[in-house]
Amino acid sequence: MFEIVPGFSYISVLIPQDPIVYARTPDHRAQLVRAEVRRLTQVVLEVAARQQPQVRLQKDYFDHCIRLHLRAWLRQRSRATQNLVVHSLHAQSSGEFHGSASIGDARLAFTGVCKKGRLTAFRLL
Repeated sequence: MFEIVPGFSYISVLIPQDPIVYARTPDHRAQLVRAEVRRLTQVVLEVAARQQPQVRLQKDYFDHCIRLHLRAWLRQRSRATQNLVVHSLHAQSSGEFHGSASIGDARLAFTGVCKKGRLTAFRLL
């Protein structure tokens, strides 16, 4: 059904009879992957906020390229410990994830891949 936009009699908006609802519940595997990703990304973000030392990024759980990326990223930032707040984290059952966090006054996005309990890719954007 078309509804006229108030104040603009020449513009109509289509309003469907039955609006589409995009609601799905994540499966069990997706919930397990999300818990695993949350644990690993929390460590990486704490290192980025200088709340944890870089040696916390053990090679059993974090790929070498992640340690290099964080080392270069930290070189450009202040040396003081900063507050960390994770605003969102979205993980798929395939292991890909993205989210946002605040480190100090800066709000950042992050993305990465987790395979077999190990972060193989991670970027702070």
